[in-house]
Amino acid sequence: MLERSESKLASPRTKIAEQYIKQIDPNKINSAQGWKRTLARELSNRYPDLGNIDNWRGTIRTVTRSNGWNSRRAKTIFAVDLEIEIQSKEDLSWQTPFVIPSGITEMVVFGDIHGCYMDKLAIETMLEETKGIKTAYINGDLLDNTWLSRWAKDKDAPMLKEEFRVIRQLLEAFRKQYDTVYFKSGNHDNWLSRKLAEESSRYPKEVSDKIEEQVTLEAFLGFSELGIKTVHGLQECRFGDLSILHGHEKAGAGSAKNLAQNILTWWQTYSKKMDVKILVNHFHYKDQVVRTNIDDTVGKAWTNPCLCNTRPKYSPYGRHNTGYAITTQKNGVADVTLFEA
Repeated sequence: MLERSESKLASPRTKIAEQYIKQIDPNKINSAQGWKRTLARELSNRYPDLGNIDNWRGTIRTVTRSNGWNSRRAKTIFAVDLEIEIQSKEDLSWQTPFVIPSGITEMVVFGDIHGCYMDKLAIETMLEETKGIKTAYINGDLLDNTWLSRWAKDKDAPMLKEEFRVIRQLLEAFRKQYDTVYFKSGNHDNWLSRKLAEESSRYPKEVSDKIEEQVTLEAFLGFSELGIKTVHGLQECRFGDLSILHGHEKAGAGSAKNLAQNILTWWQTYSKKMDVKILVNHFHYKDQVVRTNIDDTVGKAWTNPCLCNTRPKYSPYGRHNTGYAITTQKNGVADVTLFEA
């Protein structure tokens, strides 16, 4: 029987507090007065989205076992050993990060084009300003797929066939400029595979399997013919020490307020380390943060602008802006510069 809920013990505050406390000299912990209060104040300033100073003091007391109960993670002991062989065809290869070859030292990263809702001027500006860069990474939401959405449809939205035609032409322009093009699907792109899965379930399994294997976004847009390399929609991409995700992988994505701060805290919690770097799209908003940790390491996060209409009907007065990122790496150390277009 668990002494305390695992979800509470594994909260973001707990994990971050543990990381910080590990960096403190044990002699200081044993002798210094008020160090917990000082640490709580610093953490509440660094991570305001995770709680105030009182929240952090409670977490630190829990981690250091000074709140009257043993806060170690209890292990459940099972009296029965289930001898069950589970057979599954689920592909879990996406759980291993996709690594951009170290020989590529410069790469333009962009996304959120959203099909016929693209901002042509912003894309033309990006193409002009990135001449000479040989590698491009399309970071999700190449299509909008309005008619496959579960949300209310705009009667004037472009049909899927027209969207495929326009995006195919755009991909040809990208391949003409960049020697290597990578594509990772975003949530809007994934609506096609979701719809196909729903429709194919009506047919016998051998038929539905073939539909899902052969009727794909990559096939519709001719990725093989164009020589575009694909990254799984859930897969982390690594460019040196930089992690690249679309952004929809974060449950409860959040708002534009403290956006990069929230992304950094989320990725530090997931990675269980503080010196991380992460670049995402998805939010259509340019933001960045560089945060020095208590152990003097540095965490960095960037949110990439979009390349589509910045005044969509669902958010006509939002904070969206257009642009892209240029990433560089040398000896495995990456950096990111955001540009508006």
